[in-house]
Amino acid sequence: MKLKMIKFRVQNYRNINDSSWITSENVTALVGCNESGKSALLKALHKFNPAVEEPYDAQTEFPRDRFAENYRDNGNKWPVCSVEFELTDDFKSELKKSMSHDKIPERVVATKYYDGSFSFEYIPDIPDDAIDTNELNKALDDFKKDAQKIKDDTDAIQETLTSLVNWVDERKEDIKGIQDLHRESGIALLEKIRNESDQYSQQGMADSVQDLQSKIDDLLTRARTEPLSKQLDGAIEDALPVFVYFDSYDLLNSSVHLPTFCQALANNPEEQSLRMSKAMFKQAELDAQEINELGSEETASGATDDALKSDQQRKALRFVNLNSASEKTSKRFNKWYGQRKHKFRYDADGNYFRVWVSDDRSTNRYVELEERSKGFQWFFSFYTIFSAEADDGHKNAILLLDEPGLHLHPTAQQELLSFFDKLAEKNPIIYTTHSQYLIDDKHIDRTYAVTVNESGYSSVSIDGWEKDIKAIFPIQSATMHSLMQELLQSKKNLLVEGATDKLYLQALSEHCKKDGKQGLPEGIYMTECDGATKVSFYVSIFLNHGVRPVVLLDSDKEGKKKEGTLVSASYAKHKDAVIMLGEVFSQKNYEIEDMIGEEIIISALGSIVGAKVELNQDNRNDNLVERIKNKGKDIELPKGWKHKVAQHITDRWSNIDTKDMPKEVLCRADELFKKIARCFNTIGQEVDAPATSTVDQDTTTISNKIAKGQATEKATLH
Repeated sequence: MKLKMIKFRVQNYRNINDSSWITSENVTALVGCNESGKSALLKALHKFNPAVEEPYDAQTEFPRDRFAENYRDNGNKWPVCSVEFELTDDFKSELKKSMSHDKIPERVVATKYYDGSFSFEYIPDIPDDAIDTNELNKALDDFKKDAQKIKDDTDAIQETLTSLVNWVDERKEDIKGIQDLHRESGIALLEKIRNESDQYSQQGMADSVQDLQSKIDDLLTRARTEPLSKQLDGAIEDALPVFVYFDSYDLLNSSVHLPTFCQALANNPEEQSLRMSKAMFKQAELDAQEINELGSEETASGATDDALKSDQQRKALRFVNLNSASEKTSKRFNKWYGQRKHKFRYDADGNYFRVWVSDDRSTNRYVELEERSKGFQWFFSFYTIFSAEADDGHKNAILLLDEPGLHLHPTAQQELLSFFDKLAEKNPIIYTTHSQYLIDDKHIDRTYAVTVNESGYSSVSIDGWEKDIKAIFPIQSATMHSLMQELLQSKKNLLVEGATDKLYLQALSEHCKKDGKQGLPEGIYMTECDGATKVSFYVSIFLNHGVRPVVLLDSDKEGKKKEGTLVSASYAKHKDAVIMLGEVFSQKNYEIEDMIGEEIIISALGSIVGAKVELNQDNRNDNLVERIKNKGKDIELPKGWKHKVAQHITDRWSNIDTKDMPKEVLCRADELFKKIARCFNTIGQEVDAPATSTVDQDTTTISNKIAKGQATEKATLH
């Protein structure tokens, strides 16, 4: 590729007034809601230099609300798409040789207008190679001075000299209307002076005329030489990469009625509806008209042997052509695809052309392309367009993919990202998506959010993400998913019932360590499960990724029920990895609030409800939370009161010295943390992961919650 795209900008196109400059990487993602303008950005960029001719159409593509007012002012000279390219070293060397010029620019900004024309701006500016008229004026002045030096008073000579002086003055007047001799008017004037000067080559002026004409010839040679800027413009335009556009709707219909297709192709070869079928025949190196004609039959009832033989020969030739094309396509696709091996078979049955496919799992069983998954159809259709319109993987092509892989499973979408990286080594890719699985969390910086502002025009986030949560949701989800993957790679995972438990344990761990007591083990990752009832689901996520977490449960009704479920199934051989809070303190009915203590909890609750809270002392067998709930008839417990109490207490703890912490609470916390540490020291968390793992929407929702909590936990513990 001679030109490397650095960034692009779209203006005056559909719902885009000005996208601003968007940096382009090897792989660039545009993320946003439907109708946000993602596809418009790709289409405008595609038409900048399409692989298959497709001009801008101002009547349908210029912003509608500005058409009547603005378009008439400037007509088709409105800019649509600008692309900044960097010239490769090889290309610069090539230009230096071909143009005999050392000052070749580093970059170029190419802008395309509605009328299809280009303008080019070079960085740094190329030297001004305009031919100033001063040289011509001086040459004429020198010629005039030579004439005036002639000492001959004869009437004929004086008349000639007078004519010569007048002629020089007239030509100098002509020069005043010209600033650059490079232009047509300048060349015409030079030619005129050159021809007219012949009339003065006598009477002792022959040498002067020859000297003038020599100077004119030099100026003419330079003037007729195309300016460097024009030479560069032509070379740059010829070197522009082609843009291959593909969207999710461009799926190949592998059953083609040949007579209908050939007739439509003859009537209007540029018809967009024929694009996929044209590409299919081109990449297969087949002539649809020839395949159609080879399938025709001249024989009829009672036909001659010669006619039968002719039909057989044509059918045989068609079979050979189709078989050869099938082999070539199979070989090329498998090299490009790089995953499971597939075999393609092109078949012509009467007037119909069909594509059949088999793979390395069912070598001898061919099915029509439409019977394969939508995901595979997308891959093959994309390959077909790419091969045909980019000349079978031509290096000078940039790929524009609109919502790729819509029909792929989430795990396959993630694999598609790796495929993009491989493909982009030769062909840069810009794609749109609203799937979190098609956002590379390792390269969030090459992802741009596209939103619609209040005026209905598209806006692209350049220096940060938009506040529109719908637009950036896939980006946030991808980031959370990345955090989740990091979490699942850890071998020290502790599951707790909820955010309340997490708040208390994190705060107490810090103070215990400062007091020389046991805290949470180093490198532990703590995840809240949104209640005891959901613990099993979280456990299954970890187990599916080869990790067995330690589980901490309250010794209340729900906690004991969940303990029974775990130890009878996934933790049957690892009962010690399930810690019951009550067993640590030899209590039957015990929650995290009991560990904190009645006095502290009741004081914080009173501050939240704005009233003094006094508990009934008759129900001492109930845990503290149950006793508070029973008291709820006397006080109004706010929604989420347990978490609010925990926040109130831990906020206070974060602002006091460890020496002021309640000693009995730190002692109980020390005892619990020692139990947790023993579990991690004696129980291996690593388990065998399943041969294959799947990711569905429910798991993703839970994973996002895990990751969000993990981000907070990492900040606290590290």
